Amino acid sequence: MYILSNESYSDLNKYVEGSYSVDQVILVKAKSTSARGSGPGTSLLLLHEQLMQPFVALGCDTLGNFDPSHPGDWITTTKNTPPWVSLSNDCEYEVYDSASRVFRRTPISDCLPTPHSAIFTGVIGVDDFSSFWRTAHSNITIHQEPPIHIGFNSTYIATQNMDDWLDTGNPLSYQYSRSLFSENVTPKPNQELFIYNDTVYKFFKDKQISQFVQKRHKILYPYAPVTTPISDHLFSYPYVKGDLLSARSDPHSIAMVVDHIFSTIHGPSPASHEDFIRDCQNIWISKLYDRLFKLSPYQLYLDNISTINHITVPPVQQLLDSINWSEFLFKSIPCLFHGDPSPENVIISNTGSLYLIDPRPSFGESLHIGDVYYDLAKLDHGLLVNPALMRNNRFTYNVTSKSILITLEYINAQLAYREYIYNKLSHTPLLHRSRLQLSTILILLSISTAHTSVRINNILFLYAKYLLALFVCATKSGTDLPINYEVIC
Repeated sequence: MYILSNESYSDLNKYVEGSYSVDQVILVKAKSTSARGSGPGTSLLLLHEQLMQPFVALGCDTLGNFDPSHPGDWITTTKNTPPWVSLSNDCEYEVYDSASRVFRRTPISDCLPTPHSAIFTGVIGVDDFSSFWRTAHSNITIHQEPPIHIGFNSTYIATQNMDDWLDTGNPLSYQYSRSLFSENVTPKPNQELFIYNDTVYKFFKDKQISQFVQKRHKILYPYAPVTTPISDHLFSYPYVKGDLLSARSDPHSIAMVVDHIFSTIHGPSPASHEDFIRDCQNIWISKLYDRLFKLSPYQLYLDNISTINHITVPPVQQLLDSINWSEFLFKSIPCLFHGDPSPENVIISNTGSLYLIDPRPSFGESLHIGDVYYDLAKLDHGLLVNPALMRNNRFTYNVTSKSILITLEYINAQLAYREYIYNKLSHTPLLHRSRLQLSTILILLSISTAHTSVRINNILFLYAKYLLALFVCATKSGTDLPINYEVIC
């Protein structure tokens, strides 16, 4: 396998060296090509010297099954209309006519296969490489983007079907392709995670966040795995073999996690109480309002519907105005924070050790000190709203002009874990059940604009408003809400 690289050669080389054996990948350093006409054909031409032998070539945005040992010169095609055609007409594909032996580029809406034509799906197999390269160099033009099949002339080219073809090269077809695969984790904007050869790779669009997360791994060691930097935006750490907390139901597992979080209260003290309260205000209040400023037009419409599950629910701003924020901040308790110990970030290893992955990069301006209620609420909200059930759309919201009815599914073992947390809380000095209940609601509300899934954002927004209305009503009447009052029967 050959991979092209330009200015990022050293970063990519580090990744390749750490992830693949030498005989799997050969990295080729090439000059950056950004002028008009750069494309898959241009990239292929840069590999002329390396590919003086039969080869197979495809772009990184092409997925599908094909036989790389197919004899002769060949291309992959499909006579199926791509399923994402109905989503957009803004992209173009090539149609290959086997009768005239001509490729024709056309808008996707016009890519209608005929008895002699089919859509080219992006893979070529080259047996006569000498002829391919001669033709490729004679066909170069600065006025067009060279296609990957630039070296084929009008001689016979075999075709092989790629009816399971997926294109990840434009946003809508990418989203369609991604929808066909189950998500191991809930997708987050501006970051990606993938696992290869028992190694986890984390990519962040913001390089400062990447650097902060790596620092936090060091601070939280041995509970967070040791990271290896790969580039400014990418790092790795060993894959921890074991069970996620979200997949367990034994009492010992939740006890390990809660005992660990409680133990962090006795960690390092903040530089000053004023700094700690400032960071709490930044995370609990400023961040929340920043997130709510990003409510979608439809969420704003939902916000004006006054009844959810048969109770009156005021607009979100009115509900937030009912919170005594001074008292809320006063009850904050400093700890050595993780920032996101939700059940899918907590691993009980096969050796029985506790690991907490994917820590928050900072709490306000601090890399060490955060509010213990934030960690507890992150754990609590993931037990209440199970991420796997969310990803699998195990919820509904039915909307009329006057009322909304929402339903969610729960996992009984996870609700039992919540009972353990709140019972433990009631026997721990200085910690308050109502403060955690409110903190969990605020977490749900804060993440209601943070997901790539519009439906998940909508259900979280409605559920958080519903719970906040119940909480505000109970507070005004001076009553305590029972454990798991949040469960909708």
